Amino acid sequence: MNSQLLMRFDECTELHGEGDVEDIVELFARFKLVPTKDGATPVADVSNHLTSVHNRGPVFKNPAPGLASDMWILKMLRTDQPQVQTNLYLSRDQLDGAWRLLVSVWIPSHARQGLTLDEFGASWTELLDGLGSALYQRVGPVLGSVLSTTPDARHFNERDITNRRLVIGWRTWFGPGYVETFGPERLLGLPDRTTTLADEGIHHALEADLAQVLRGDGDPYARVWRYLNSSGLRPAWPRAPRAARASRTTIDQQLTDYRRVIVELLSVVIELEGDQHLIVLAPDWTVLEDRRLGRAKRALLLQSVQEAVDRELAEHPNASIRFELDQDAPKELRRLLDHLVNDHSRLSYVVLPGVN
Repeated sequence: MNSQLLMRFDECTELHGEGDVEDIVELFARFKLVPTKDGATPVADVSNHLTSVHNRGPVFKNPAPGLASDMWILKMLRTDQPQVQTNLYLSRDQLDGAWRLLVSVWIPSHARQGLTLDEFGASWTELLDGLGSALYQRVGPVLGSVLSTTPDARHFNERDITNRRLVIGWRTWFGPGYVETFGPERLLGLPDRTTTLADEGIHHALEADLAQVLRGDGDPYARVWRYLNSSGLRPAWPRAPRAARASRTTIDQQLTDYRRVIVELLSVVIELEGDQHLIVLAPDWTVLEDRRLGRAKRALLLQSVQEAVDRELAEHPNASIRFELDQDAPKELRRLLDHLVNDHSRLSYVVLPGVN
């Protein structure tokens, strides 16, 4: 089963500044998704909260597409499903100033909410269809999509969007630029459902239930693949079954993607009795052995953990915070946590075998 449900909108032409970020948060509230600090209660002062979650990235001399100069990372609360972990990322590209929006839903949290995967899929289908249409009209993206994957899997990236490579999600909104690139006839010919939009963009939807896509039952893209093969089209997404694929991801993009994975894992805070906050950190540690990028990824890991500790201590002055690591956690991380535990009496960590 996939573990991440993603909605993303790329090159949003109607986003220009910080005021637009607040507008987007207000739009999300119409769909029962509101910012939260503790995962249980909505934020009272949205403006101040947006200031606190505004991150500015390091400046690179020759930044790659997708490397953010500004990013807002918000933990979101779906008010009718408070146990379902949801995050919102808004970012501005350092290279060309393009804006991007990403929503990430942690699929396994449906069980904590007491929902079957089918119930979860049905409820998020209605929300994502409505939210996606509203976002398309508000942010004016070159491309919008909904897909499911795993946190450390490579899906399509910003360079694919810049180069106008074809992307087909469970739901897809092709802006006029994409329609011009591929032609309306080709996109309207996609199985299963297509609709022409008011701005001459095109919306495409797979017939497959969302639960089927999340569960990985069969191949929901089977009809799409037959159409693409007959049309001679090779998409950036979905990924070709069993095809050998060489990564074209740049170094900067790989580091940005890695930081995004770690930040998301650190944002999943489980609240226990007695005002205890638990953060389980057990990603794929083998990526830190990469000869080219291992050292940079380790530095990003330590920086992200330090920032998460500072944030939790500041936002929850009466809570105790505990990290749980698996036995493969790197020594540098344990040394950092040892240092932080010595400095903060409310902080602790344990190393547990078999944490997944």
